[in-house]
Amino acid sequence: MEKLWLSFVEVNNVSRGTLLALDEYITLLKRFSQVLNIISLGDVDNILSRHILDSAQIVNYITKKCDAVVDVGSGGGFPGIVLAIMLKDRNIATPVYLVESSKKKCAFLSFVVGVLGVNAYVVNSDIRKFNMDGCLAVVTRGVGTVLDVVGLCNHLIVDDTLFLFLKGRSVFRELDVFLDHWYCDIGFYKSISSCDGFVVELRKLYNVKQKSFSR
Repeated sequence: MEKLWLSFVEVNNVSRGTLLALDEYITLLKRFSQVLNIISLGDVDNILSRHILDSAQIVNYITKKCDAVVDVGSGGGFPGIVLAIMLKDRNIATPVYLVESSKKKCAFLSFVVGVLGVNAYVVNSDIRKFNMDGCLAVVTRGVGTVLDVVGLCNHLIVDDTLFLFLKGRSVFRELDVFLDHWYCDIGFYKSISSCDGFVVELRKLYNVKQKSFSR
């Protein structure tokens, strides 16, 4: 564990306060994971390597131009809570909206946000009923295919909407299907947490059937 933390600091150059916040978050996840089914039992002892490192890398693609980050299906807070911690470390005031349909998980997320004091807001809602204007960065991890997520967030898309996905090798098959329905600029970036993983960035989305960039 200590080596992983040292590696995390080396890659992200974070403050001691950020490390303490992440460690506190891990403690809370372990405390509540069985009751709320936040993470699998097999992952409890690998939260840093499997979840924190993976989620944290998304901060490199969030700029100060983004009015807000929207975490679709936040669950236990991956990647949203980790992003909020990392944004605070970098003095980026962009708020993170944690959109989750489960009331129990929302209660957990609200508790975590209060304990950590991060710039995040918990929204107990189906993403299809969530509305927000402005330049949004939509992030998600482990929630449906690329086509599924973009379809659910269709009402949020404007010219400068950014989507960020944490994906494995299956993303290539997903994109084959997705590109039958949408045109967009795509960025592929090798994951720093997994040899088989990618950060996938979508910009300038154009719905082929609706013939529109926006809602």
